[in-house]
Amino acid sequence: VKTLYFQNEDFPLFLSSCDLVLSMSTMLEGWNRVTHEALLCKTPVIGSGAGGMRELLEKSNQEIVENIKDLDSKINWVLAKTTEYTSIGYKYVFQFDQEYCSRKLDEIIKNWEL
Repeated sequence: VKTLYFQNEDFPLFLSSCDLVLSMSTMLEGWNRVTHEALLCKTPVIGSGAGGMRELLEKSNQEIVENIKDLDSKINWVLAKTTEYTSIGYKYVFQFDQEYCSRKLDEIIKNWEL
Protein backbone atom coordinates (compact mmCIF):
# COMPACT_ATOMS: atom_id res chain seq x y z
CA VAL A 1 0.00 0.00 0.00
CA LYS A 2 1.41 3.35 -0.97
CA THR A 3 1.03 6.18 1.53
CA LEU A 4 0.36 9.67 0.20
CA TYR A 5 1.02 12.81 2.20
CA PHE A 6 -0.79 16.03 1.30
CA GLN A 7 -0.51 19.67 2.18
CA ASN A 8 -3.64 20.83 4.04
CA GLU A 9 -5.03 22.65 1.00
CA ASP A 10 -4.46 19.65 -1.30
CA PHE A 11 -6.32 17.04 0.75
CA PRO A 12 -9.83 18.33 -0.07
CA LEU A 13 -8.88 18.42 -3.76
CA PHE A 14 -7.81 14.80 -3.54
CA LEU A 15 -11.05 13.76 -1.80
CA SER A 16 -13.10 15.67 -4.39
CA SER A 17 -11.39 13.84 -7.22
CA CYS A 18 -12.21 10.40 -5.79
CA ASP A 19 -15.23 8.43 -6.98
CA LEU A 20 -15.60 6.86 -3.55
CA VAL A 21 -13.82 6.77 -0.19
CA LEU A 22 -13.37 3.50 1.67
CA SER A 23 -13.09 4.09 5.39
CA MET A 24 -12.55 0.62 6.76
CA SER A 25 -11.01 1.57 10.09
CA THR A 26 -11.14 -0.99 12.89
CA MET A 27 -10.22 1.58 15.53
CA LEU A 28 -13.06 2.62 17.84
CA GLU A 29 -12.56 6.34 17.34
CA GLY A 30 -15.13 8.92 18.35
CA TRP A 31 -15.67 10.36 14.85
CA ASN A 32 -13.98 9.75 11.54
CA ARG A 33 -12.50 12.94 10.14
CA VAL A 34 -11.66 11.51 6.70
CA THR A 35 -15.23 10.27 6.30
CA HIS A 36 -16.59 13.65 7.36
CA GLU A 37 -14.27 15.54 5.00
CA ALA A 38 -15.06 13.21 2.10
CA LEU A 39 -18.77 13.91 2.56
CA LEU A 40 -18.05 17.66 2.66
CA CYS A 41 -16.29 17.17 -0.69
CA LYS A 42 -19.42 15.44 -2.02
CA THR A 43 -17.69 12.08 -2.28
CA PRO A 44 -19.67 9.02 -1.15
CA VAL A 45 -18.25 6.82 1.60
CA ILE A 46 -18.37 3.15 2.45
CA GLY A 47 -17.11 2.42 5.92
CA SER A 48 -16.74 -0.20 8.60
CA GLY A 49 -18.91 1.70 11.05
CA ALA A 50 -16.35 1.22 13.84
CA GLY A 51 -16.91 3.50 16.83
CA GLY A 52 -18.46 6.90 16.19
CA MET A 53 -18.12 6.43 12.45
CA ARG A 54 -21.32 4.35 12.57
CA GLU A 55 -23.43 7.35 13.61
CA LEU A 56 -21.83 9.48 10.92
CA LEU A 57 -22.43 6.88 8.20
CA GLU A 58 -25.97 6.08 9.30
CA LYS A 59 -27.11 9.69 9.61
CA SER A 60 -25.51 10.65 6.31
CA ASN A 61 -27.11 7.61 4.62
CA GLN A 62 -23.82 6.06 3.55
CA GLU A 63 -23.08 2.34 3.40
CA ILE A 64 -21.65 0.28 6.26
CA VAL A 65 -19.80 -2.94 5.48
CA GLU A 66 -19.29 -5.24 8.45
CA ASN A 67 -18.37 -8.29 6.35
CA ILE A 68 -15.52 -7.60 3.94
CA LYS A 69 -17.04 -10.15 1.51
CA ASP A 70 -19.83 -7.63 0.87
CA LEU A 71 -17.45 -4.83 -0.12
CA ASP A 72 -17.41 -5.43 -3.91
CA SER A 73 -21.19 -5.41 -4.23
CA LYS A 74 -21.47 -2.29 -2.03
CA ILE A 75 -18.88 -0.47 -4.15
CA ASN A 76 -20.81 -1.23 -7.34
CA TRP A 77 -24.09 -0.23 -5.68
CA VAL A 78 -22.81 3.12 -4.41
CA LEU A 79 -21.04 4.01 -7.67
CA ALA A 80 -24.30 3.39 -9.54
CA LYS A 81 -26.12 5.82 -7.22
CA THR A 82 -23.39 8.38 -6.52
CA THR A 83 -25.64 11.44 -6.79
CA GLU A 84 -28.05 10.12 -4.15
CA TYR A 85 -25.26 9.31 -1.72
CA THR A 86 -23.41 12.58 -2.20
CA SER A 87 -26.42 14.86 -1.84
CA ILE A 88 -27.68 13.24 1.38
CA GLY A 89 -24.19 12.91 2.85
CA TYR A 90 -23.25 16.52 2.12
CA LYS A 91 -26.51 17.85 3.53
CA TYR A 92 -25.95 16.02 6.81
CA VAL A 93 -22.30 16.99 7.42
CA PHE A 94 -22.63 20.58 6.17
CA GLN A 95 -24.61 21.50 9.30
CA PHE A 96 -21.55 20.98 11.51
CA ASP A 97 -20.05 24.44 11.09
CA GLN A 98 -18.47 26.58 13.80
CA GLU A 99 -21.82 28.15 14.75
CA TYR A 100 -23.42 24.72 15.23
CA CYS A 101 -20.54 23.48 17.37
CA SER A 102 -20.50 26.65 19.50
CA ARG A 103 -24.26 26.40 20.05
CA LYS A 104 -24.05 22.74 21.06
CA LEU A 105 -21.14 23.41 23.41
CA ASP A 106 -23.09 26.25 25.03
CA GLU A 107 -26.05 23.88 25.53
CA ILE A 108 -23.83 21.28 27.17
CA ILE A 109 -22.28 23.84 29.51
CA LYS A 110 -25.66 25.35 30.35
CA ASN A 111 -27.13 21.95 31.22
CA TRP A 112 -24.07 20.69 33.07
CA GLU A 113 -24.95 19.33 36.47
CA LEU A 114 -22.29 19.83 39.09
